[in-house]
Amino acid sequence: MLAATSRNDEFTTLEPIRWGYGKIDAAAGIEYIKRTTAVNSIESDEPAAESNLWFDIIGRSYNSKPTAPGIYIHSGKKYIIK
Repeated sequence: MLAATSRNDEFTTLEPIRWGYGKIDAAAGIEYIKRTTAVNSIESDEPAAESNLWFDIIGRSYNSKPTAPGIYIHSGKKYIIK
């Protein structure tokens, strides 16, 4: 994902030894994940019965369904909350 979405500019050349893939473009990275990963939409306010634990994409955990828009993991599945 980083290789596909990082950007080069006048400060980061296409010199991988020095700059890697360039500057991270977080928005492009999230769009890349959304395009390339199968995602289930949440249609219900009720989380799965086996666990109430949710995780966001940077690893923070939540004891109930998050209300903020984002990409989350719950019971081994990826969800987008809009």
